[in-house]
Amino acid sequence: MTPTFSIVVPAHGTADVVGEAIGSVLAQTDPDWQLVVVDDASPDDLAERVAPFLSDPRIELVRLPDNRGVSAARNVGIGAARGEYVVFLDSDDLLRADFLAQVRACLETVPGPGLVGAVPLTVDEDGAPTDPDFRLSTDPPATDGEEFLLHLLREPFSYRGTTVPRELATSVGGFDEALWVGEDLEFWVRVALTGVPVRVLDEQVYLLRQRQGSITRQDDRTVELGEGAHAALARIARQLPPSPARRAALREYVDRVRTGIALGRYRRAVRTGDRTAARRQALRLLRRRPSVRHAGMWVTAQLSPGVMRRLYAARRRWRGLPPVDAPPDASGGSPAPSHDVA
Repeated sequence: MTPTFSIVVPAHGTADVVGEAIGSVLAQTDPDWQLVVVDDASPDDLAERVAPFLSDPRIELVRLPDNRGVSAARNVGIGAARGEYVVFLDSDDLLRADFLAQVRACLETVPGPGLVGAVPLTVDEDGAPTDPDFRLSTDPPATDGEEFLLHLLREPFSYRGTTVPRELATSVGGFDEALWVGEDLEFWVRVALTGVPVRVLDEQVYLLRQRQGSITRQDDRTVELGEGAHAALARIARQLPPSPARRAALREYVDRVRTGIALGRYRRAVRTGDRTAARRQALRLLRRRPSVRHAGMWVTAQLSPGVMRRLYAARRRWRGLPPVDAPPDASGGSPAPSHDVA
């Protein structure tokens, strides 16, 4: 029997939490699902942690011989999916028990196959909400692909639990395997360009876990994240047919990404005590977006290297982050693709 939903979970280095993600699927009030866990050559005992769940015929494990990255792992999962819709769940995140029920109810309001996303609720490592009143993204109205496309480019993007018709995911070519970050946005844009109806769930039924190892909790990965997102936006720009509104929205998004890259480079310079680089990036931020915050960063860049490093360490302590003892890899190489891009 063909299930309605195929939930694809790409996994790498998350053996300690993947069982919780699977458990949240097992707890769904809507039982009409298939679960495909893709072990992307995980260096830990992830496969052994998943094995006890395989007694449920709805759960499958696909093991890759080499670490190919989150985009490739998702594409493998799409290939193994049998459901009418594919749902994407990160291996360290959770679904609320009524997630699939809410997706099904939402799809019933759409004329034909549609795309559904969820604004995530951020939770800590124990699953407790970090800020129940905070929403990571602005909710768009029920819309067609063109309106949603402009929304994606104008607003901060953070939708999770993407539910897309399997045939549509396949027809647009799946995820771009050359991208290790920003691949979800680039995928959404290609789907939106087909004109498919788009909906966003009213409730935050996708739980986005903030872990110490998450990329977004590491200041020294901000530059790599920004450069990866910039690569995704470059691909998007090549796909967009001529449209003043689309181009204007894309330019605004690129400006935000470039600001993020400059911010990451500034933090890296402060952490390593490189006053010249810190001044250069602070000046770039001031010129791009004048603000009191950026002016304060310029002032900080005038301090001695030792004081800058102490301020950086104090900031990490204030944010509850572990200390960083060594400077980032000076080789300039990109990190290995990660599945934890929350």
